[in-house]
Amino acid sequence: MTIVEYTDNKNMIVKFDGSGYLKKTNSSSFKKGAVKSPYCKSVCHRGYIGEGKYKIKVDGIVTKQYVDWHNMLQRCYSANFQATRPTYKDCTVCEEWHNFQVFAKWHDENYYEIESDSKRGMNLDKDILKKNNKVYCPEYCVYVPDRINLLFIKKNANRGNLPIGVSKEGKKYSAQIVINGKVEY
Repeated sequence: MTIVEYTDNKNMIVKFDGSGYLKKTNSSSFKKGAVKSPYCKSVCHRGYIGEGKYKIKVDGIVTKQYVDWHNMLQRCYSANFQATRPTYKDCTVCEEWHNFQVFAKWHDENYYEIESDSKRGMNLDKDILKKNNKVYCPEYCVYVPDRINLLFIKKNANRGNLPIGVSKEGKKYSAQIVINGKVEY
């Protein structure tokens, strides 16, 4: 960043390289490197907060919009995450959702809860609407109850070539689902 206007040590304006974003600050914050641009790609080297009404925290509590956005970026761009969950390899997030403000608006327009699912929560899903989709984007993402999302988890190692939800136990076949924490066959 560059100082573009200096009144005194308590009043200065800096301009961030790349984005051109202007911010009023003071010399102490500038020297400490505490002045941040909302366009700095600080989440997985892709996501940035942007400018708008959506906040990371409200009253010291991290917002649901931010948690879902951060987790989505982590699934797609964190090598450590993908090492334990390789099904997310080659997944991406559309460019517009790299901006937290854009994702948070979509979240508020599409998020809902079902009372009976409050313990397990809602999941942001990218491939129920479009099979094998690898891109998180507004066209193909949807919030679904966790119990519904679990129906679509493949678990290839457990089922082999059998349909989703089916496994072979000895000479018999089994299908199961978890409903309200109880396994149903």
